[in-house]
Amino acid sequence: MGSIILNGARIGAGSIIAAGTLIPEKTIVEPGSLWMGSPGKFRRKLDERDNETIMRYANNYLGIQGFVLEGKEVAAVIRS
Repeated sequence: MGSIILNGARIGAGSIIAAGTLIPEKTIVEPGSLWMGSPGKFRRKLDERDNETIMRYANNYLGIQGFVLEGKEVAAVIRS
């Protein structure tokens, strides 16, 4: 989504880099953190509730994707 991660930056597992964020060279993003802005800055640690929400959205996306691949109308899937 338009993030830019420069040379030598390290992104920890489970971290989120927001759309449009610029991560400067050699920045270390700790695991499970949220970074936003230009230049990117640490905003907060992600908690279990964040992880559950992300997984719920990912599963919803995959479900809709399956209907699209089967040739079904997405609007009908969302309404159901």
